[in-house]
Amino acid sequence: MNNKKATTISTITEAILQALKYYACDPTPLFDKAGIQLDRNNDPFSRHPVTTMTLLWQSCVEETGDEAFGLQVARCVHPTMFQALSLSAMFSDNVEQALERLCRFSRMVSDVAEVRLEKSEDISRLVFSCFDDQAAPSPEALDTFMASAYLLLKGVTQERVTLQSVTLKRRKPLQTKAWEDLFEATVEFDSCENILLFKTKELKIRLVSANPQLASLNEQVLIQYLARFDTGCIKSQVIVELTKLLPKGNPNQQTVAQALCMSSRTLQRRLQSLGSSFSETLDTLRCELAAQYMQQSQLSINEISCLLGFSNPSNFNRAFKRWYHKSPGLYRSTESDHV
Repeated sequence: MNNKKATTISTITEAILQALKYYACDPTPLFDKAGIQLDRNNDPFSRHPVTTMTLLWQSCVEETGDEAFGLQVARCVHPTMFQALSLSAMFSDNVEQALERLCRFSRMVSDVAEVRLEKSEDISRLVFSCFDDQAAPSPEALDTFMASAYLLLKGVTQERVTLQSVTLKRRKPLQTKAWEDLFEATVEFDSCENILLFKTKELKIRLVSANPQLASLNEQVLIQYLARFDTGCIKSQVIVELTKLLPKGNPNQQTVAQALCMSSRTLQRRLQSLGSSFSETLDTLRCELAAQYMQQSQLSINEISCLLGFSNPSNFNRAFKRWYHKSPGLYRSTESDHV
């Protein structure tokens, strides 16, 4: 991360307003206390500091007397509130692709934490990790984000997705039933991490709303959004530039550095300070995009190779085998089967 204060997209306050109606609470004094203008909650380019949102969350819990307020907010979240992020996930081919997009673009909702998907043969974990150099978000905010992600997946898979378990860092509430009812799984509190645990085979469940073209269009909207707001993290800026440059050929460090108005050496130094490098960032991005493109049946393997900036299909095949331990053709025939 960086020294820039973390922010949250303002449209989430619309869901908070809807939840307050459920409790018959007047939102005006609560929003005034936090210093948030009610008339800005539908502005897609407006963001609120996480510290400000924490004040609002705390006031809402105090006013409603409900420790599970964040779960009620999640039930009020409409996909359009998270805009292109929800839409790109909804139009993905399957659960895995939707979660990978959520991980790549979660900063659109808030840059106070990262989301990552950790896969093994049997079990996969969707991990929500807060950055150490930022003020921690309220537990209600994390409840809302994690519950919203799960409810979205349930909706677009016709409730075929189930969780094995949920772990939350938040303090154990007096009554845990609300969490167990929403997640329909065992919930562990006072944990070291925030995790949604799936069976890996469920990642291949096809979404009823799958539309590769619309998914790609919304992904481009996300890239443009983050290019405008995510200027503090050099790695994020590199990913944005690489995503734009890859279809035009194999981008090098010098080209990306020039696009970011810095020297190649400065770019490398700043990436090293984050424990990363240009080649690692490029390779990881290609790996993630390759899996997404392979699930789009209308794209040939040669076309995918070009979209990822490889000079010839042979180089792509070698890279793909290194990433997924099988050829692109075998991956497509075995991993992309509908569940």
